[in-house]
Amino acid sequence: MLYHPGTKKFCVLNPTAAYLWSRLEGPCTADELTASVLGAFSGVDASIAAQDVRETLRHFTDLGVITVTPAT
Repeated sequence: MLYHPGTKKFCVLNPTAAYLWSRLEGPCTADELTASVLGAFSGVDASIAAQDVRETLRHFTDLGVITVTPAT
């Protein structure tokens, strides 16, 4: 579970979101996160993993717990 004191919002994480959260200790790209998910979870379709990563990052951004920097 994540809590953002500034917005007073909670977010309960499913196993995949919790895994992604644990991978966000340093800067990384969505592609790097997708590759990490594919390595950590068996039987995952690459396109579905990529979509899930993007969606989870959007949720984290909406909660205000991460900042996404556009690719240059």
